[in-house]
Amino acid sequence: MMTTSEPSNLDPQMAALKNEVFYLVTGIANLVNKIGTSTPEWGPETTDTVNKNLDPSISNIARLPDELSRAIVQVAGANLHQIGQMMEHGFTSPATVAPLARSCIENVALLLFINRDEDSPEVRTVRAARAIRSGMTRDKVHTLGGLAELHQELNTVVQRYTAKHTILELKQEDVSYSDMVRMTLNGVIGEDLYGDLCSYTHHNAWRAYYQFLVAGVNPTQLELDSLFFAFEAARAVTAGGFALAKYRDSNATSDLLEGLRFSIDRLIGLGRMLNDFQQNIEA
Repeated sequence: MMTTSEPSNLDPQMAALKNEVFYLVTGIANLVNKIGTSTPEWGPETTDTVNKNLDPSISNIARLPDELSRAIVQVAGANLHQIGQMMEHGFTSPATVAPLARSCIENVALLLFINRDEDSPEVRTVRAARAIRSGMTRDKVHTLGGLAELHQELNTVVQRYTAKHTILELKQEDVSYSDMVRMTLNGVIGEDLYGDLCSYTHHNAWRAYYQFLVAGVNPTQLELDSLFFAFEAARAVTAGGFALAKYRDSNATSDLLEGLRFSIDRLIGLGRMLNDFQQNIEA
């Protein structure tokens, strides 16, 4: 684990900030996960129509967007929850937080890409089918026994629908992670955040050397970077929770959404505290 050779250089004020981040981000992760596991809003009237319009020969294709969304939320929520757990470490390095934050944000981007207000139920289902198909192809499992038939069914649904209808974002064979983040989270997270997270996640000689040099001299700045990454990841997951709640039973999610609204107020306060702390150490 990345650590500091000079624990005495750790700023004692950082402990209070990390404690606030711990409770806030783990709470958001739990709330959004519960939204994901809530009863879907689509009833038989909607799912029967979607199944008929897309391909009645495939068993309940309309289930895909809700099932996939639930799975995505669980991954993003797990990432965010683990980031929160890292706040209990004596020294929390961005080298450990950034990869989780990046995965979290990419998964939320996919969640938002699938669950869009302006899409018809058929388009939402096609987006989900295409996302699963692309993932199977990327992982090279689409030819394995037991999965080849599923991949072919997904391919059939996507090709039949897009042959007659235009979905602009699906004109390319695949949508890159960076493009999806830009399309879905622009204005939600910092403009340069995704690039910063990638520089920690991929091999980067300067970033590794910088960590090595700074950890013993100025660990406060590194920890502050970790808190900013956690803060931004929490904002993204919160946005994902609100988007998905529109496709969940309102009675099941009303209290959860109230909790998220309260969390937004705390996020705003946390953002101010982090910015003030950054300004103080730069003064």
